[in-house]
Formats: sequence, C-alpha cells, structure tokens
Amino acid sequence: MTIEEAKNKAEDFAKSFGEIFPGIYYSIRNPQEYIDCFYFDFIFVDHKNQPPEEDIFAGGAYGVAVNKLTGICSTISSGAYSLLTSKTEEVYSVIAFIREAKGATKLLASVKVKYHFNSAELLELNQLVMNLDITPENILTIYNLVTRKE
Repeated sequence: MTIEEAKNKAEDFAKSFGEIFPGIYYSIRNPQEYIDCFYFDFIFVDHKNQPPEEDIFAGGAYGVAVNKLTGICSTISSGAYSLLTSKTEEVYSVIAFIREAKGATKLLASVKVKYHFNSAELLELNQLVMNLDITPENILTIYNLVTRKE
C-alpha cells in the first residue's frame, strides 16, 4: 500500500464520522509512516474543509492508522500513538544490533535472550538482517518476527 492509498482510506474514514459538532467535521493531516501502518492526525474542519474560526477542544481519538497489509483503518489514542514510535524504533534497533554483531556469538546470544528466540528463530532473524535490503516489506517481516515473541 502506498501512502497515497492510505491517505484516501484515512480521509474516507474521517468523513465516515459525519458532523462532530454543529458544522464541524474530521479531516486528516501530517502523514507519518510506521512499521506496519500509516498514521494521520485528526483535525477539525468546517463544511468548506477549512479550519474553524474558533479553536475547538475535545477529547477522543488522536488520529487514524491505516494497516499497510489489510488497509483497515482504526482510531488511535494518544497512548497508542506513542507505541507506534517505540515499536518502530525497537525494530530498527534490532536490525542495527544484529548488523553490528555480524555473527558475533555474544551479541547474537543477547538478542536470543532478549526476544526469547530459539536457535532456529535466531538463525532466521540473523539471515534476514544480514541480507536485508531495507524496504518497508522487509522491515515489516522483521517487525512481525520480533513482536510475535513479546
């Protein structure tokens, strides 16, 4: 899925809420790419898709995430938003750690312990990372391998 496809889905999702306050609707902005989704902030707009004249303060969803594999949209709270960043950083950290190790037994053993990998899983992860072309699809494969252990 491209970010443009995700943006279209997120816009449709925001519109599906209808009128939030009299004459006020959700829209999206600030696209961000994460390991397994695209994220967009919710903003308030009027019927002309312009920011309202007065500031509006309301609780509720922080934004919308569009799953890269399924295209399913879901609302994201501020707490869930912080998890998007931390999980993405964790995956890149694992990749850097394993690349640095380049087969060093001590470092690979640390990864094995931290993520509770058995030897076959560690070998799979090591091979993925050592031969990795950094693409969203490959990063997502590593993300899924690491997070299924948590």
